[in-house]
Amino acid sequence: MSENTPQVPSQADETSPLKSKEIRQLLWIGIISVWLVMVLILYTGSTNYQSAKNVERMSKSQKSSALSDEVAQIRSGLSANTAKMSELNGSVQKLIGEQKAIKNATTREIRAQLSSSVQKLLGNQEKIRVGLSANTAKQIKSLEKLVGEQKAITEEIRAELSSNVTKVSESVGKLLGEQKTAISEDVRTQLASNASAFSKSVQKLLGEQKAIIKGIKDDNLRSAEGMQLLKKFVENQNSLLGQITGGAQK
Repeated sequence: MSENTPQVPSQADETSPLKSKEIRQLLWIGIISVWLVMVLILYTGSTNYQSAKNVERMSKSQKSSALSDEVAQIRSGLSANTAKMSELNGSVQKLIGEQKAIKNATTREIRAQLSSSVQKLLGNQEKIRVGLSANTAKQIKSLEKLVGEQKAITEEIRAELSSNVTKVSESVGKLLGEQKTAISEDVRTQLASNASAFSKSVQKLLGEQKAIIKGIKDDNLRSAEGMQLLKKFVENQNSLLGQITGGAQK
């Protein structure tokens, strides 16, 4: 009985092929999804790379354009500066020309003034020279007059000194005579005890008399000096006479 009974497939056997098929489908879906994701990633990366390249190119282009603009501006500025420099150079050349003209005119004016001043100075020098010549002549005349007056005064002094010498000689002789008459024999006798002092006084008196008389006779002495010597002589004579008289009285 058991051999003729047909075998009915179980539920497990019917579902297993379905599951394996679904698994395969899921695997393929996963693989395809992964592949799509990778493709998308690659595409996105490529797109981003291209975008970055484009951006870089654009930035370079913009920079280059900006540089070109700056270069153009610089060239424009240089052209303007060149024009200004040319204008300034022209102004400088004009100023130099004016300065030279002013310098030349000033030099001519200064030379003219100097020439006038020199001529005036020469004229003043000539006047001074003429004045000095006149003054020199006057000074020479004054000096000659002064020398003549000095000579006359010298002659007067010499004449006066000669007269004074004569007068002094007479006075001295008279004084000596009076001294001789004054000193009598009695006085000499009284002074014998004091002979040493009397002798010294007499020698001193005679020495001073000789010196004074000799000085007065010198023609080179002036009248004032002669009068001083005469005054000293008289004073010494009076003093010695007083001493002698006093000694004689003692």
